[in-house]
Amino acid sequence: MKKIKNVANMNYLWLLLGSYFIVVLFNLLRYSTEALFLKLGEVGIVGTIIGVVISYPFLWFIGEYKKLIDIGVLNTFLTALILFVAILKSPTLFLSLGLIMVSVALFLFFYLDKIRFAIVFPVLVVLSFPKLLLQASGNFQDEALKIHSFNIAESKFTSLIWPILTSVVIALLIGLIISRLAVDRISKVWVKRLTLITCIIGVCYVLYLSVVVYYKVKANSGSTFDIGIFSQMFERMKTDFTQITTLERDKALSHFAVHISPIFYAILPFYMLFPYVETLEILQILIVFSAVIPLGLVLKKLQLPKLLNPLVIALFFVTPAMTTSGSYHIHENCFLPPLILWLFYAIISQWRLRTILFALLILFVKEDSFIYVLSLGLYFVFQNRFSISPRFKKWLYASTFFLPVIYFGFAMFLLTKYGEGAMVSRYSHLLMSGENGLLMVMKNTFLNPLYVLGSLFTAKKLGYIFLVLFPLGFLPLVQRRLSTYFLMLPLLAINLLTDWLYQYDINFQYSYGSVTLLFIMGLLALDQLSNYNVIGEKALVALVASSLVISGGILYSYTHKWNFEMKYYHDRKDYFEGIQSVLKDLPIESSVVTTGSYTPSLRQHEKLYDIYYHNDKKVDLNIDYVVVPRETRQEGKGFFEADILKAYEASGYKESFFSTEDVLVLEK
Repeated sequence: MKKIKNVANMNYLWLLLGSYFIVVLFNLLRYSTEALFLKLGEVGIVGTIIGVVISYPFLWFIGEYKKLIDIGVLNTFLTALILFVAILKSPTLFLSLGLIMVSVALFLFFYLDKIRFAIVFPVLVVLSFPKLLLQASGNFQDEALKIHSFNIAESKFTSLIWPILTSVVIALLIGLIISRLAVDRISKVWVKRLTLITCIIGVCYVLYLSVVVYYKVKANSGSTFDIGIFSQMFERMKTDFTQITTLERDKALSHFAVHISPIFYAILPFYMLFPYVETLEILQILIVFSAVIPLGLVLKKLQLPKLLNPLVIALFFVTPAMTTSGSYHIHENCFLPPLILWLFYAIISQWRLRTILFALLILFVKEDSFIYVLSLGLYFVFQNRFSISPRFKKWLYASTFFLPVIYFGFAMFLLTKYGEGAMVSRYSHLLMSGENGLLMVMKNTFLNPLYVLGSLFTAKKLGYIFLVLFPLGFLPLVQRRLSTYFLMLPLLAINLLTDWLYQYDINFQYSYGSVTLLFIMGLLALDQLSNYNVIGEKALVALVASSLVISGGILYSYTHKWNFEMKYYHDRKDYFEGIQSVLKDLPIESSVVTTGSYTPSLRQHEKLYDIYYHNDKKVDLNIDYVVVPRETRQEGKGFFEADILKAYEASGYKESFFSTEDVLVLEK
């Protein structure tokens, strides 16, 4: 690994990168906007290789042989030029804004490192301003823009703008007040009291969320994906320790055929003691927010200004993604926040066996979790913030490189040979006709960097980037070392490169891991700003306090109606208890097709299917009972179940004596 690090610092790699930049710049000037940003595959592999082969000796001659220019400086100016031309040729305002965000991040990096030519990035932003004005008046809904078309009426902009603006105003006022206080004179006793108060409020918040999810289950607000699947799976695990479900792929299939997630066995004992759907929901909340324990230990290691510690802990509690990622109930990704922070702490503490343990536990979450371990490994190999002993480096390399790569390869082999295969379809926009597999995705990413940039900065993805960075005060972008950006790899690979819309939506579980790493990047930014005296303690406290308010405002805008089911359940308690009574009376050994909201309650049935997905909505004569809300039988009301129910009745199914005023049960 030492050799790899040394090679990475040699000018030869910078020369290779510079050659690639020249090819990208040449393509920018050669191809049309449509070919660059809207179509995949216009740039061929032969042209790229030839371009690199021609450029490399030229750069070597002027950089290494004649020493006419420093290759690092040249690459910086090439990067700025690429960004500027890309903005000029950008088809939409949102792509331009994304490229400007990259420019600002690069400016901060060079500025904090006290490199004088950092000014080139603000200059390109100013020069591109007329282009932004022109794009702002364009038609965002133009279908010719393909993935870049955007309808603001269909977005969350209108529901978020006022809470965010209000939070910003309050944050500015709080920042102004803090800037006038003598925060450096606050005693350790008061800091401990503030930390205790923060933890107590945090525990109260966790208890509140636990009550909320409890009533969501009681009010049947769940669905087949994912709580129906996992509740049936846990019921099966409780019986024979297998992860077999019939809901996930409309057939009896182990969850291991879809995702390799042995981590679920860690909470099986709790479910065996309390075999309720509510148990799984509450466990998810407890697991996610247990991350404050390793977070507190990491803060002790960093030794930030004393008042920052309770503020950072509070910020974690109100980071929107830590709550909203559980909107659609339990998922294995909920283990990522605590495990990633435990692994980070284990490495900086140079724990050998526990580093291996936490790396393994992260890998056990899901097959793609290897990227979280790998990104931490890449960071620690190239960073110089934490001292790593030569003896521990062997353990570091084994746990964060060898182990995740081997595990991922083995997991892909199992999924391909015995399971449903890797979910490469979520990167279909990076595959040309007839192509398949991750290698093809990587090949097209290398050959079409501008198309990839374009797909990273669509309107919806830019909104997602805003929602994960703004609550953290954009601190993850404020870095003095390039190595820290390795922690952004999961954000790029899991959330932004995909065209699966749920992966760049903070309401879904895909944000747990990447936002945790962004939080760590925010901590490292605070650490370097403090250690290098870039800004004073007052400013840091004001920044984190302001972020706390903004984060809380965004969180409130997403969750202020979450307690609806609490009152709704109590107002209609007889109605919901009546539904549960019907569902419990159905024979356990029977096969049932039902609506998604009933699947968690029917989890004990080994043959359980969702009516929306089952048998392509056609009659299945092997089904014993069809169970749906009675209101879905009404035609002309928009219920898709109505036609399916008619088909079952035409096939001889009759209304069962299990039926009630609210629940319709058809049986053979």
